[in-house]
Amino acid sequence: MKRSICLVLAIVLSIAFLSACSGGSEKKEQTTPAQTQSNTQGTTKEKAAPKVNRFGWEIPEETLEFTYYMGEQMDPEKAKANSVHMDEFLLKEFNVKLNKIVYNTDVTERLNLMLASND
Repeated sequence: MKRSICLVLAIVLSIAFLSACSGGSEKKEQTTPAQTQSNTQGTTKEKAAPKVNRFGWEIPEETLEFTYYMGEQMDPEKAKANSVHMDEFLLKEFNVKLNKIVYNTDVTERLNLMLASND
């Protein structure tokens, strides 16, 4: 009984797998480059070339912002002063802004409080 159920299930799964994979046999309409140009000229705006930094990475238009907690007992003002140059570099080269959160309390206690309050 178990063998027959397993055999039927294996056959059904293999048929489903083969039918899902065979969907790529449809014919696509061929267009010439002239047709493509005439279709896209009036309908879409041409985008300006993206900015590239000195490392060859595309710089996004919108600033990406990340906020993270650094588990170190340190004065927040001192931590901000230590990371000024790195923040400027990341903003200039990659358009990424990092917000580091540092507290002047015990690390384990602060982490437990943050977990309890869903921060």
